[in-house]
Amino acid sequence: TEIYTLSLHDALPIYQSVYGVEANGKNSFSHKEKLTYEIGSGVNAMGFVIRRGNYLFQAPLAFYTKTRTWDLAPGYRGHDVGFSRAISGRCIACHSGLPQPVPNRSGLYNDPPFQELAIGCENCHGPGQLHVEARMKGELVAGCRDRTIVNPAKLPMWLASNICMSCHEDGDAQVLKPGKSFIDIRPGVPLDDVVALFKLRPERGSAAQSALLDRYGEMISSKCYDSSGGRLGCLTCHEPHMEPSAEKAVGYYRSKCLSCHTDKSCGLPLKVRLSESPANDCAGCHILKQNVSLPHSSITNHRIVVAPGEPNPEFLFRPDTAGLADLIHLDAILVTEKVGVASLTLLQAYRQASLSTDVPKYIESYRAVLDQLATTQPGNPVVLSALAQRAALGGESADTDKAIQFLKQALASGSTDQGDHLLLAELLVRKGRPPEAIDVLRKGLRHDSYYASYYQLLAVCYMKIGNHRRAREILQEGLQQAPENHILRQLFNKINSPVPLLN
Repeated sequence: TEIYTLSLHDALPIYQSVYGVEANGKNSFSHKEKLTYEIGSGVNAMGFVIRRGNYLFQAPLAFYTKTRTWDLAPGYRGHDVGFSRAISGRCIACHSGLPQPVPNRSGLYNDPPFQELAIGCENCHGPGQLHVEARMKGELVAGCRDRTIVNPAKLPMWLASNICMSCHEDGDAQVLKPGKSFIDIRPGVPLDDVVALFKLRPERGSAAQSALLDRYGEMISSKCYDSSGGRLGCLTCHEPHMEPSAEKAVGYYRSKCLSCHTDKSCGLPLKVRLSESPANDCAGCHILKQNVSLPHSSITNHRIVVAPGEPNPEFLFRPDTAGLADLIHLDAILVTEKVGVASLTLLQAYRQASLSTDVPKYIESYRAVLDQLATTQPGNPVVLSALAQRAALGGESADTDKAIQFLKQALASGSTDQGDHLLLAELLVRKGRPPEAIDVLRKGLRHDSYYASYYQLLAVCYMKIGNHRRAREILQEGLQQAPENHILRQLFNKINSPVPLLN
């Protein structure tokens, strides 16, 4: 049994700890960390970050404001990773001002990790240096727009919504463009220049399904959006600088609905609407709340419906400007002619789609794009990694030697992916070549020194060559990083067991 605890020392600092209890009641391990940063406005919850050197990790417990309780943080339901969940650039870019993650390194940040702690003006308005310099010089705005700063209200609606989507839309697949990271996103510049977001195209007659971050995808699935000709966007209903109070929310959002509709648009008689509590609540009837996997939380589904359970509208099944029949390119740059999506981007999108659903067409699309790229971009590390996985996991047609060759090429071409290092090491062990696997894992540890899976397999490799002393040292190093990791503990107990070890 593992138990998470919270401790206060004169109010500050705050510590979280986890310890294990064996069947005999004795403690098997303990791990305590000081909370370094708090994330979140506190409207729904507050999460916490721990810092170990220049690495940042998520703390396992979060504080949920509405219930005023501590519970497992987002990402920990069904994934007990203790204090080893690295904070990615994708997450921190939306929860801070100016983060400084090191490219292609998991959880590693420059010092200091943040140039600006809280979400600031530049998150939505872009870099402010030119604007500040112009105002300090007393320069007047030329024309009707101040071009030294981004004003989302002056942008085309799709481009303004791109700013919101960068944090409030994950889609079903998100693919960074080559050489880009999430901190390259800039307000006023198309989001698709940095990351392509895709949504699985739904089946006809199916009810809408919602994810935690699918606000824009839900909105464009609404008849209101289709009828608006693209004029409906995030700013139509939301004022970024102001959240209406609970007392004013009904009237505030009703006024937004009435900017397009009239009071006669509603099919319910006024007497019935006024008898509801709260009365005459457009959003309460047509933009529904739903529970999510996060504890003590609910979210608003941004698809506008006439009634609950309404099937997806027919227009969702029309290919968009990208010409895709099975995916919706959510952040496609708005153009009238069809613009294709790069094959490398599609490969990664179809891979994510095939992992999130068992619909065969996504696996088939993935394979078709991979076959094409194997000819057109055979030296790309992403393609090499995909070819290796197909060769290694091909069932009866699996070709381990070919997979090893592909993975070695991927790493030589610059891949720092943890999965590539780990799979190559596993395949080398399978072929009876643990010394080579040890070299691969040591290179992986130089990039990600907190990745427990490297320590696990590295210890196994040393066991296989009979170097139990070195295996024990590797396990001790891993347990210093993550004493709560049950696989590391099991291996450590095994190697210290009086029963002879089998290679």
